[in-house]
Amino acid sequence: MLKWFTANINSLAQAYRLSRNTHIKTVRIAISLYWTNNLAMWLNKGRSFARAVLPDRLLLWQAERALKKRTRYLASSEASLAFALYLMSIKSAHGRWIALDYLVTHSRLMNEYSLMSTLANREVLDHLVEGTLTAYGRLPGEYQASPIPKDYWHYRCFHIEQDDASLWQISLTDRDNIAEERKATLPEYTELIFNSAEFESQFPMHDLATEVAIRQLLKQASAKGLVVPALLSK
Repeated sequence: MLKWFTANINSLAQAYRLSRNTHIKTVRIAISLYWTNNLAMWLNKGRSFARAVLPDRLLLWQAERALKKRTRYLASSEASLAFALYLMSIKSAHGRWIALDYLVTHSRLMNEYSLMSTLANREVLDHLVEGTLTAYGRLPGEYQASPIPKDYWHYRCFHIEQDDASLWQISLTDRDNIAEERKATLPEYTELIFNSAEFESQFPMHDLATEVAIRQLLKQASAKGLVVPALLSK
C-alpha cells in the first residue's frame, strides 16, 4: 500500500512539473508572438510613413542601395571608343539618365544612334576638351598608341555610323569653321583607345546624385504611363 501511494505521489509531482513547464513555455510563446506581430505592424507603419512623408529620403536610400551593386562595366584595362560608348549608353548612370530624361520629355524612346551621338559629341568630347579624360590614338604605321593632346579636340569631333561588323564605327571629323591651313596640320589617328578605369571614373555605373535623379524620372515615367525598358530601370 505504501509503495503504491509513493509511486502515485511521484507521478502526480512529475505531471504537475510537466504541466507547469508547458504552461510557462506557452506563455513565453504567446508573449513572443505578441511582440513579433506588434513589431511587424510598427515596421509596416514606418515604411508607409517613409513613403508618404520622406520621399526624398526614400529616393536617397534606394540610390545608396544601387551604389552597393557591381561598379564596373568595362572588364579589360583598355577599351575602344565605340565599345566604351556602347556600354556607357546602357550601363552607366549618366547614359541611363539621358535616355530616361528624353523618354519623360518626349514620351518616346531615344533611338540608339541619337544616344550614341549625344554621349560622344557632348559628354565625352567635353571631358576631352577640359582634359579630365585622355584619349590614346595610333598614327598610321605606328603600333604604340600615344596620348592625344587636349588642344586637338578644339578642332575635331566624332562621326558615328552604324556598322554590320562592329555595330558602330566611329571616326574623327573636322569641326565647323576650321581654317584649311589648320586642318592640314592635324594628325589623322586611325584608332582611339581609352583607359577603362579613367573612363569609368568620369562615367561611373553608379553615381549617388544621378541615381536619385533616375529614381525621380522613373516615378514621372510611371505617372505618365510610359513603358520603361528593363535596362533603364535597373
